[in-house]
Amino acid sequence: MKRYTTQFVSVLNSDSTAKAYQSALHQFEAWLKERQLKPDPKQVSSQHIEAFKVFLQNKGRKPATINKVMSGLNRFFNWALDEGIVKVNPVTRGSIASSEPIKPPAYLTKEERIKLLKVLDYEGNRRDKVIIMLMLYAGLRPNELIELNTDNIKAGSDTTFQIKIDYARMIPLNQRTSISLRNYLTSKNLLDTDFPKVLFYNRQNQKLTIRGLQYILDKYKDKTGFEKLNAHTLRHSYGYMLFNSTKNIAAVALMMGYKTEDGLPNIRTALKYISSPEQLYEQLHEEVTKAVYNLDE
Repeated sequence: MKRYTTQFVSVLNSDSTAKAYQSALHQFEAWLKERQLKPDPKQVSSQHIEAFKVFLQNKGRKPATINKVMSGLNRFFNWALDEGIVKVNPVTRGSIASSEPIKPPAYLTKEERIKLLKVLDYEGNRRDKVIIMLMLYAGLRPNELIELNTDNIKAGSDTTFQIKIDYARMIPLNQRTSISLRNYLTSKNLLDTDFPKVLFYNRQNQKLTIRGLQYILDKYKDKTGFEKLNAHTLRHSYGYMLFNSTKNIAAVALMMGYKTEDGLPNIRTALKYISSPEQLYEQLHEEVTKAVYNLDE
């Protein structure tokens, strides 16, 4: 759990928030170990969360304090769900007293995306540019990106590429990202290989790691001045852009890699990219209106 905690804290923008959430996770991890339970996010259930909450209550912790701890665990497991580490968030709504509205994920505005691309064009190298563009325009998770090899690259329509993550998740790339990817592949002699080769290496010619990826993102955070620039923000930007372009929440869930336990697109998780319920209702109404004209035709 320690490794995941470090990754999670790295995407938080506020130091005070990071310390509070880190404290909540350390308390929960210690509680698990005291009961000889494995501190593995994949094995945490809602029963564990509720038992931990009762433990805090029996220790005499104030309701507000317990709520902060539960909020920290909820934020962590939402992150783990988004990263594909867990299938479900074990923190139920009843575990947290409703105090303030849940903030939607941070993302880059169009103006910020334009500035980021300009910085990449003028100050970035081929590798850094295609890495950031794959996160921004394909919504790749950090672990998915560093594990990419030439077998994941598929030809799309015309001169574009697609990124194949699994049998259902074939992510089409836009023209600009495809050009950057082709330039990078050509420069590394990776376009036509007889066997799979890893795409991204560090300066020591070793496979890029999560820490190395974080270093790259921090470099461009400094160059752009965007404090919120991280892997999470880039991925969420793709989610927002995709929904605004398609108005199809199921397609967003599929492309983002949100799955239910039975492997279907997890629409509930993708709902965070809708600005309001009215936006979803409007989309559904438009689709039904178009469809009824074709009934029994």
